Amino acid sequence: MHSLGQRIREIRLKTGLTQIELAKGLCTPSMVSQIESDRARPSYKILVALAARLEVPLEYLVKEVNFELENSSKYKMALQQKRGDL
Repeated sequence: MHSLGQRIREIRLKTGLTQIELAKGLCTPSMVSQIESDRARPSYKILVALAARLEVPLEYLVKEVNFELENSSKYKMALQQKRGDL
């Protein structure tokens, strides 16, 4: 299983973006580095923005990813709202 950070890094590299380009207007390049190395967890807002910048659905970033955010009620509720489950 890939971690969230590994998945973001993999997609970023495939799209040819640098950490600086991915971070521009969203967060700092240092934050992107920390997320990719699993030293930091992005907020839901940043996660949505990263998915948009990487041109992938949010669900693609979090599917099959084994990390505690999936168990967070805040993230579950946000995903359910996005899907229209609520």
